[in-house]
Amino acid sequence: AEPPPALAVVLGPPPPGGQVSGNRAAIPALHGHQSAVVGAKIMCREGVLQTLVIPTHVSYSEETMGQLIPRKLTLQVSLSLEQLLREKPVTTAVFGDMWGKHGNQRKFAVGTKTVNTPQAYMQAMESALHLAPVQVIANECIMCGCAVGSGATVLVHAKVGLNGGSTIEVTVRTKDMYMSEGLQR
Repeated sequence: AEPPPALAVVLGPPPPGGQVSGNRAAIPALHGHQSAVVGAKIMCREGVLQTLVIPTHVSYSEETMGQLIPRKLTLQVSLSLEQLLREKPVTTAVFGDMWGKHGNQRKFAVGTKTVNTPQAYMQAMESALHLAPVQVIANECIMCGCAVGSGATVLVHAKVGLNGGSTIEVTVRTKDMYMSEGLQR
């Protein structure tokens, strides 16, 4: 099966004796307790993927009583946006320098009944999205993260406790508009 048009898939490098062509990999014969590894880089070409479901098909032949019997194994790997982010600890000065260089911005408001302090918001974002806390100033906080694989930086600025504690104003900045949009959702 071919990947959907919104995704670009690059496989490689092939294992010793193997071959990679497009989105297919050929692995030489494996015997008991042997393994082979093929890496896959998946890039979103357009749009926003909240959850990435990767169907994987492995075709192989198994020798049974002197005959090669074709077999097929189908797997689905599901990844959410949260699983694709990691903490990126930075200083306030570094955060400020990066802020101007990451021009794709999304600003939005979130209603809340439970998160009404910057510290609580940073704890929630650290737990849910793996964002590293950078600094709290009054009712504002800044956090930083990066995408697994590409290392693309995610900058977050939040004003907590607005409208009597029921609203959080969030600004997300990245270099990629789709990434900013995905984090907004």
